[in-house]
Amino acid sequence: MYRDEIQAFVETFLRREKRDRMRYLLGNPRKRRAGLDRFCHETMDLIDREKILLEGADLERRDEFRRFLAAHGAPVIVFSPDAYPEGERMSVRDALAFALTGLDAVLILGEGYAVIFGEPMKGGRDKVLLAAEKGDRADR
Repeated sequence: MYRDEIQAFVETFLRREKRDRMRYLLGNPRKRRAGLDRFCHETMDLIDREKILLEGADLERRDEFRRFLAAHGAPVIVFSPDAYPEGERMSVRDALAFALTGLDAVLILGEGYAVIFGEPMKGGRDKVLLAAEKGDRADR
């Protein structure tokens, strides 16, 4: 159902040496939770850092982040180790609300971008906006 979106996410935003394993885990419905669990604590080890547009524990409060999402308002697909919303399409606003209240990692896959929220921890939470196109990344 959303195999193409997962494939595009892995190929575009993950480090080359992590892609095969993550493609297998995220692409297999029975293994997907194990793949998503890796984003709880290993987000920064999994992603291609060259794709980072914005990051930080206060990501959702930053004007640049809000402007980016306003300019990219098409529905997104959300993945989380939580049973819901496995592969659900929803508005960016609803996806962000889910991510902010969730207790697990959350992947928000948009057209040409991804937002990753790690698991909330005592020291904070990894929050990253990744952009595929250089044009989106120009005002970093």
